[in-house]
Amino acid sequence: MEPMSSFGQEMATPTFYKKVIKYAKSEGIALIVDETKTGLGSSGKNWAHEYWYLHEGQEPDFVTFGGKSSVAGFFANNKEMVEAADKASMLQSVNKDSLLNYGKVWKTIENENLLHYGADTA
Repeated sequence: MEPMSSFGQEMATPTFYKKVIKYAKSEGIALIVDETKTGLGSSGKNWAHEYWYLHEGQEPDFVTFGGKSSVAGFFANNKEMVEAADKASMLQSVNKDSLLNYGKVWKTIENENLLHYGADTA
């Protein structure tokens, strides 16, 4: 599959991202993937980093999301989540109405196979 492009610029390849991940993990650096613009189906996959074809152990430590979904937040692997919650007040109350609304939107995305169309145009 060809790399995704944005504004006529080629994006880095999965090989590049895997090397960044390997370096970050070897140096003890948390890898944060910002999916604010690319997550929740915008790229044709739930998360744009799915195009990196990562294997177990290569997952990002944190993934942030928000924007047009009306639901914003982050998720992390368990170890990082516990450390982050202990060190900072990153966890805020979730707007339940927004979360329920996004759930309805996501059901439509799944039922209508809309990720397929996003992948065709990405």
